[in-house]
Amino acid sequence: MNRKVFFIDEKGVAAAMAAIFTATVIGFALLAVDSVVLYKHKKALQAALDMAASAASAHLPDYRTDAAEEEAEKSLKANGYDPKAIQLEYEYEKVEGGLYYAVKITAVERVRCKIAAALGIDYLEASCSSRSAAIAEAEGWSLKT
Repeated sequence: MNRKVFFIDEKGVAAAMAAIFTATVIGFALLAVDSVVLYKHKKALQAALDMAASAASAHLPDYRTDAAEEEAEKSLKANGYDPKAIQLEYEYEKVEGGLYYAVKITAVERVRCKIAAALGIDYLEASCSSRSAAIAEAEGWSLKT
C-alpha cells in the first residue's frame, strides 16, 4: 500500500476515537464510584469523631487524659467503629491561659476499594480530625495547672 494513500484514507478514524473516548469515560465513572464510597466513609467517621471529641472533653478539666481517651473510644464503639481498626491520635492543650482545655482527635481509616482494585489501588484512606474544648472553671471543676 502506498504511504500517501494510507494517510489520505481516514475511514474508521471516528470509530477508533469513539472507542478510546468511551473507555476513558467508563474508567473515570468507575473511579467515581470508589470516590463516593470514600466520601460516605469520611462523613460517617467525621460525625463519630465529633461525638468522641465531645465525650472526651468532659474529662479535660481534671486533665485525666487516660479517662478522656477511654471515653472517646467508648463513643467510637457506640457509633460502630472499632478503635483498634482505625488509627487514632490525641492532642491536648490549654487554651486562653488555662481557662479552657481542648482535645483534638485525628483518625485515619483505610477503606477497601471495590472497583479501583482492578487498577492496583486496594485501599484509600479517609482521614479527619475533630477538636472539642471544656471550660475549666465551671461549677464543681477545679483549675489544675
